[in-house]
Formats: sequence, C-alpha cells, structure tokens
Amino acid sequence: ATLDGVALVLVNGGDGAEYARRALTGTLPAGGHLTVEIDPQNGAPDGLALIATATGTLLDALSYEGAITAAQIGGAAYDLVEGTLLPVDTADSNTVEGTLARLPDGRDGNDAATDWAFTATPTPGAANVGP
Repeated sequence: ATLDGVALVLVNGGDGAEYARRALTGTLPAGGHLTVEIDPQNGAPDGLALIATATGTLLDALSYEGAITAAQIGGAAYDLVEGTLLPVDTADSNTVEGTLARLPDGRDGNDAATDWAFTATPTPGAANVGP
C-alpha cells in the first residue's frame, strides 16, 4: 500500500492539540513494518492518529492513558478512542523498558482494549511480540 499522503500525528491529551507530525512516503507491503522517528511526550492522556492528508480522513487512532475524544488535527476534531478505551493502567512506562504494541501483531479490530498491550520487548521495524 502507498504511504504517500498519510501522516502520523501525535496529540496532547491535556488540550487535544496536535504537537508533532510526520508525513509518510513510499510503499509498505502487506504484513510489512515501518519505523517512524517521532518523539512522543510524557503525560496522560496521549494519542496518535494516521490521517489521509488530502481528505482529512482518520485512518487509525490510539488514545492511551485516558480518552482523547476531541483531538484537534488540521482544523478538524477527531475521536481517538476506537471501540473500548485502552485501560488507563496499560501505559507507556518511563521506568520499564517496553512499548505499546498491537498484539497479536497487525490485528486491528477497531477496539483499543483488545488490539493493544504493553510489551517489554520493543521490535522497531519488525513484528510485534507479546509481553
């Protein structure tokens, strides 16, 4: 699939504002993985979105450490909670090595509580593995 025209956007849950954006380019094969260099801030809640930049369509989202239901991205408001909110205690840690990951790898059931988990095994650019 082409990544041209898609942006990864980070959102501050404190005020719902977009604070970082990376335009994606190139292609990604089915089952492929991509590492995007972007530095999320600390604090709760936080969120991220994949946006089709030409249409403003929300392609995918994650709100973690709380609900972000009115993210302001490119002048429009978006709900970053997919299905059931990821439990607040499923958090990105400042003290424990690890990351939030889709588990099982690549699953998108449009329900954050079942699609995402904290894993102590970061795998940038490769398939996600469980805790």
